[in-house]
Amino acid sequence: MKKIVWFVSILVLLLTLPLFGAGVEEQKTGAKAKEDVVIGFSFPTLREERWAIEKDIAIEYAKEIGITLIVQDANTDVNVQNQQIDNLITQGVDCLIVGPQDVNACSAGLDAAEEAGIPVISYLRLINNPGLTMFVGNDFVLVGEDMAKCAVEAVPKGKYVIIAGDSGDNVSYQLKEGFYNIIQPKIDSGDIKVVFEQHIDTWAAERAMANMENALTNHNNDIQAVLVENDTMAGACIQALKAQRLAGKVYVTGMDGDLAALQRIAEGTQSMTMLFEHDVIARAAVDAAVDVAMGIDHKAVNGSVTAGGEEVPAVLLSASKITPDSLFEIVIGKNLQSMEDVYKNVPKSQWPSK
Repeated sequence: MKKIVWFVSILVLLLTLPLFGAGVEEQKTGAKAKEDVVIGFSFPTLREERWAIEKDIAIEYAKEIGITLIVQDANTDVNVQNQQIDNLITQGVDCLIVGPQDVNACSAGLDAAEEAGIPVISYLRLINNPGLTMFVGNDFVLVGEDMAKCAVEAVPKGKYVIIAGDSGDNVSYQLKEGFYNIIQPKIDSGDIKVVFEQHIDTWAAERAMANMENALTNHNNDIQAVLVENDTMAGACIQALKAQRLAGKVYVTGMDGDLAALQRIAEGTQSMTMLFEHDVIARAAVDAAVDVAMGIDHKAVNGSVTAGGEEVPAVLLSASKITPDSLFEIVIGKNLQSMEDVYKNVPKSQWPSK
């Protein structure tokens, strides 16, 4: 009888060993607790308003949801950014969010993260490298199309200038692709002529202004529209136009929805901008990083992009067209900015009614 009991005990032990093993393995590879998640966020620069705002929002949101967020600012230097990414890897972050300064040169940082087994989310600008975990941003071809549609509707014929962003930033090329998707038929018909086009290193305002001045000089101020890829450069181009008393007479696009751009739209010197709701995109990136770190499927994924020849899941967010007609309804109506700030340079008697 004792032998039978002993045999049954051994049999039960043998049958349950795989279950104990599975439990140990599950504990090793199981989802990380949310309060233990550490996210690294590498920004290309904080010089521009949109990046600075999104940094602050990301920090506050991380506190709100109880995770640790480590933020780095590359100050427009890709070498600094790669060094900072290495530093974040050394600190043992669970996921990296990278807004690349240069989508090609930044791949060195992605390679290091992949080697360390750390997932990487490309933020706003798509890193051109295989091994990316996710992209959070916008379909910038569609954004460019929306910008050009506004311009063509207002200026269906004339001479156009294109002031594009950094040549190392694929967002710049995507926006320009969107521009040409809309204006090419008009170019083919002879209604529109692009007389000047230039990429601006680091999206620098002073370089944008110098190029706008050159375009005006080379074409005797005979320019009807300027497709500018962000608000910082749009403001610089408008300074060049002001010097020639053309501000408000030449159609000028922008992107980002900076307060200064919204003020220029209210004043009538900038024609439109594409506004990204900063809290939405910053929170979306942090949410995605937390899910990735915890091993959870991110339900906000709604598309895909191609990076380094690989399909990458993407969270693609929308942007709003802000023109003089929609400025009050969208910006003030959604409490994105105050009436006093947006219309501060406009006589109060001309403010829209609430």
